[in-house]
Amino acid sequence: MVYNPRQDSSSLSTGSILVATPSLKDPNFEKSVILLSEHDEQDGSLGVVINKPLKKTLGECLEDFRSGPLSEVEVYVGGPVQQNQLLLAGWKWANDGDGFSLFFGISKEKAIDLLEQDSNMVIKGYLGYAGWGEGQLEGEILENAWYRSEVDYHFLRMDVPPVTLWRRFVQRFDPTFDGSLDYPEDPSLN
Repeated sequence: MVYNPRQDSSSLSTGSILVATPSLKDPNFEKSVILLSEHDEQDGSLGVVINKPLKKTLGECLEDFRSGPLSEVEVYVGGPVQQNQLLLAGWKWANDGDGFSLFFGISKEKAIDLLEQDSNMVIKGYLGYAGWGEGQLEGEILENAWYRSEVDYHFLRMDVPPVTLWRRFVQRFDPTFDGSLDYPEDPSLN
């Protein structure tokens, strides 16, 4: 069954996943998977892109993290807004994969504390974030720019490479689109 992206946008909530549809060509969001950290119909929405790693660690990017328990935390392009701002996020799954706890915008000290308390905690660093004003995200969903999903253990566990997330989600929503996922942006460069 093919997923219909013209879903009820009232199903958006903190912790929802947004997946750019193949028709979204905005270079800031093309092939992006976003974890919503805030959603309010009046105040808008905030989130971070979770599938675009910088292939660097906090220790490599920022002097404050050169040593210590967060030095090896992966850093991602979080979005087009305030790309010089670091946001730390942590999440963990319940042992059965059914429960998901999200800690967003946490301090360095809180991230260290979470890691010390629970070895299953995942900490990531994001430079920048994505933001939408009142009604903007809902409008983009109605224009078929985004698929919406609940957080899914099978896609967001540690052994799933982040660069495969977009493809995995799109294949779930529209299995008929599978054949063109690997076409290059400019076929003449192939």
